[in-house]
Amino acid sequence: MDLAFMLVAIWLIAGTKFVASLSFTLSASRVKLGTTGTLRMTCNITEIDASVIYNIQIRRETDPGSNYTWETIAEIEAGSMEIPFLDKDIVNDKDFVAGGVIDKDTPINTYLTLDMNKEKLTYSDARDYRCELTYKSNITGSVASVKRNASLSIVGITNIVAIVYGSYMTVEMRKAKTRGSDNNIHNRPRQELLPPSVTYAKDDRQGCSIQETDDVSP
Repeated sequence: MDLAFMLVAIWLIAGTKFVASLSFTLSASRVKLGTTGTLRMTCNITEIDASVIYNIQIRRETDPGSNYTWETIAEIEAGSMEIPFLDKDIVNDKDFVAGGVIDKDTPINTYLTLDMNKEKLTYSDARDYRCELTYKSNITGSVASVKRNASLSIVGITNIVAIVYGSYMTVEMRKAKTRGSDNNIHNRPRQELLPPSVTYAKDDRQGCSIQETDDVSP
């Protein structure tokens, strides 16, 4: 009976997979080009499997759609300094700021953040990003790593005036076509199509509405 119990216990231990749980969150997964504010990426350890933290890093695809080859943007590595490191050769002058800490006494308190100035983001920043943790397991005693991915998309700002003017021209062309069927069309003076004057009025329900004023005489 004792032997059977021992075999069952060994099977349960061997069949259990222990991993450090890691969360990777973005304050926004979709950013409109040219908007203001800060986009924050955060890596947090959420379980107690890690007994020793070796490093935690935020990485991204080397190029959009690059088949998952990665480059490290921000990192904290265990050692003498243990402060957030930002690879400025990659991020250039985009006002990226790294933050975080490695907590040796309580590894679960370890985290890494990366703040991005939305005004400095471009379409090339729309990629997959990764949070990666390398640690020593307090269950197996071996070195392990865990990864979490997240995607960031960048969208453009619609040119409202261009849309209004395009709609206006479409309407005027339809009017001109209708006038062509009028028998007296040749008695009317030729008129040049002019763009409408566009004004903006605040609408509490929709934020901003557009009013058109037709400057063309009938």
